[in-house]
Amino acid sequence: MAKKINEDAVTIKRLLKKGFSHKKICKLLGLKKQKVSYWANHEIKTTQIRRKKLPKSYIAQICKMGQDKTTSDMCSKKIAYIINDRLIKNNVLD
Repeated sequence: MAKKINEDAVTIKRLLKKGFSHKKICKLLGLKKQKVSYWANHEIKTTQIRRKKLPKSYIAQICKMGQDKTTSDMCSKKIAYIINDRLIKNNVLD
C-alpha cells in the first residue's frame, strides 16, 4: 500500500540539506518548531504495511484445526482455549 508523501517533510529535508537552520525554516514555511524538529530527526516513509492481529504461525494453527470441521465442532472459542492451553503449558507470554 502506498503512503501519501508529506510535502512539508520533503521541503524541510531539502532546506536542511542546503544548510538552513531550524529557526529560519520555521519562519520561511510558517511551521511550528516542533514539526521542523520532528522531520529533521525522522525519515520519510514511502510505504505503509498493515499489521495483522495474529502472527502467521497462529493463523496456520487455526486453519489446520478448523479444516473440514463444522462450526459447532470447532468454534472460535474452542480454538482460542486450545491455543491458550498450549501457551500456558510452554510458559509463553504472548
